[in-house]
Amino acid sequence: MPITNKLLRVLRPVVSEHVYTIRRGFGKGLKRRGGFEFVPEGLVKLTPEDQFLMKLDLRGKTVYDLGAFQGRLTICFARAVGVDGRVIAFEPNPRNHARVSENVQLNGFKNVQVLCIGVGSKKGAIRLQFDDRDTGRSSFREDYFEKRNLKANEELLVEVNSIDNLIADCALPKPDFVKMDVEEFEFEALTGMKETVKEYKPQLLIELHGASKRIDRVLTLVLSYGYSIWHIELGDSVTPATTEKVQGGQHIYCC
Repeated sequence: MPITNKLLRVLRPVVSEHVYTIRRGFGKGLKRRGGFEFVPEGLVKLTPEDQFLMKLDLRGKTVYDLGAFQGRLTICFARAVGVDGRVIAFEPNPRNHARVSENVQLNGFKNVQVLCIGVGSKKGAIRLQFDDRDTGRSSFREDYFEKRNLKANEELLVEVNSIDNLIADCALPKPDFVKMDVEEFEFEALTGMKETVKEYKPQLLIELHGASKRIDRVLTLVLSYGYSIWHIELGDSVTPATTEKVQGGQHIYCC
């Protein structure tokens, strides 16, 4: 693990209860508890993901935030869609869910619904493992922590359902834009939204995790849905012949 990540893990508990105004990027000007976005612009380089999101026009749209963590992008989306838009955030870890809800309330947003549920291929209950010092590392994958030479010190059984089921059974609005950061559960989440894609064709922003074989399965599935893929970090398109250039921790935009 790089020294910078080690330092972040040490500092995270120290700043976790600090409420501040975000000073850079997509969320600049919003209030947040937790995280490190009190560091001003200029001292930290904006990520390619942030730069990409700042150029999108999401006004009036419905955004699904799959894997909301502490709600940093949830509140950014809430501002971007405006009063005529909606944001539905999905976060299965109860600690994270509470923080998402708190950050939404800090900004007074009324256009956000926060669901304490995971997204997968079907309805059921799955064991969620996580590190209580860094709950952003929460995964349904049995080997997630072992592969990264990390340890999960907590686990719980959480509800999981597919996007297709949730739209049909819970009367959720159709998504125009879906952001997905689900820690190696991308294939399952995408499989569970096949009918949603077929009927509504939402734009997708996916952070990819895992080994190349797992990523290739995700890309193949997305391409089979009829999407074109843009690699945000590389600034280039992804075709069936070039899927090998996509690595974990990178982002693709699908439209």
